[in-house]
Parts: sequence; C-alpha cells; structure tokens
Amino acid sequence: ELIRNYDKMSIQDLLVTIKEGLNYVNTVSGGSQDVTDALSKLDHIETTITSDPYWNVLLNQPVN
Repeated sequence: ELIRNYDKMSIQDLLVTIKEGLNYVNTVSGGSQDVTDALSKLDHIETTITSDPYWNVLLNQPVN
C-alpha cells in the first residue's frame, strides 16, 4: 500500500500502516525488544503529533 498509494495517503494513514507493519513484525519475531522499542517510539511520536495544535492539522493532509 505504501508504494501503490503513497500519493493518496495522509500522514495519519502512513502512521497507521507503519504501526500495522511493526505489529506484524513484532508478532512474527516473538516480541523482539527492538521491535517493541520501535512501536513505543512510534506511539510517542503519534501522541506528540496529535496533542500539538500545530502538528495535529497535518495528520489528514496528503503527503505529497
């Protein structure tokens, strides 16, 4: 999806797609600490963006 629809995706779509991919890798790897840390970092980034009034407006904007 990232390759096929990159020009139609919003930043929120990208965050969701990346999180889904990391969750899959986390499941397949049996809960690798590196993947768990990456998921934690992604959650932190998403929380920061959604709580910031200036960055929040970008979530539903197309990437291109």
